Amino acid sequence: MLVPAIVAAVLLVARAAADGCPGRAGGRGREDWEQSERSTLMAGYDKNVMRCPSVDVIIVPLRLQVSRDFSVSTMDAGIILNWEDPFLPKAETRVVLNASDMWVPELTTSGVAEHLLTAKSALGLLETVEATNRVRSFRETKLRGWCTPYRTEDWPRDQVHCAFIVKPASWQSFNLTHSLSVKDVVQWHQELLNGKSPIERLASWQLQHLDSKLYVDRALYVEAVLRRLPAQLEAELVHPVLAVAALVPASVALPPGCGERPALLAVSFLLHVAFLLNLPTLAGNLEGDATPRALLVYRDVGLLLLVVALQWLLSLRIASRTRPLSSWSQSMARGLSMLRTILLLPVTAPVLKPLDEQSVELSKILDRLTFLAVSASYIALVIIGLQ
Repeated sequence: MLVPAIVAAVLLVARAAADGCPGRAGGRGREDWEQSERSTLMAGYDKNVMRCPSVDVIIVPLRLQVSRDFSVSTMDAGIILNWEDPFLPKAETRVVLNASDMWVPELTTSGVAEHLLTAKSALGLLETVEATNRVRSFRETKLRGWCTPYRTEDWPRDQVHCAFIVKPASWQSFNLTHSLSVKDVVQWHQELLNGKSPIERLASWQLQHLDSKLYVDRALYVEAVLRRLPAQLEAELVHPVLAVAALVPASVALPPGCGERPALLAVSFLLHVAFLLNLPTLAGNLEGDATPRALLVYRDVGLLLLVVALQWLLSLRIASRTRPLSSWSQSMARGLSMLRTILLLPVTAPVLKPLDEQSVELSKILDRLTFLAVSASYIALVIIGLQ
């Protein structure tokens, strides 16, 4: 079960041995330096845990579980803990994910050797080992996680469950979870950390709001595929139509009696409904990933659908007026529609957005401005119609 993780751990220790770690490069075998360090370990020392005194780390094999939709796969990985005090704020942890045992369709491509995951937090630090030549930086994304103990019948206090939710740049998410059996891996002295047990120290190691990076082969190609394939129809057909739809509400300022008014109003209503149904990214940018995405979308779509329905009814009322709107009202309505169109342009071309981090932040700002401008234009049109 843990053979791949143990092999990876041995390779990492061998690399450290080249820098002066006793063992393979130092002339002594593993049993020799294990025996010399046994006094610092408790009686329940597990042979799967290896310590290198010169680099002062401990390698712990663990199993990761990746779930995507209804499919679940497992993988083995090596976790390197700082030997002195692995759960203090300055502790260093390295996690190596083996892509050959990992099924994540959004990230895997042919020829990928491994995925390296890095993260930072105030209470813990996850760093990658040295990347291979086949792996290069993908782009910065968000990783949120937590570490909570749970009890089982066999090991009531020796099981820790850690879960991470990774949000790649494609806005598609997958889950990383791993279960670390403290009893099977290593036993700590109960006197450490003012008598707290290892499980209590693990429980206090809260992984929250981690900034992370995903490294994957052929990063730009993968990013282009992620952006284009799932949303190709939307990007090529829906968004240009929505840009035109932003101009349609100006038709409410046309003089009464125009034959095309009912058709324009109906098209305006339907296209704005289509726009509201494409708000997942906008909702996520406005309030982040802390709230479940579905709730954000349903809430925003429901509220804005109500606003659009009110605007549509108001447009019918304006169409039935015997006195046309003033020239100022017509100009204001057309100006608001043009402003909304200009602000909608960045949203209507997602496949043309650059991949760097600054453009992502700029996109979020533009999305917020779009949300505010659309809301303001609806309110202004209502005020104009009530004149």
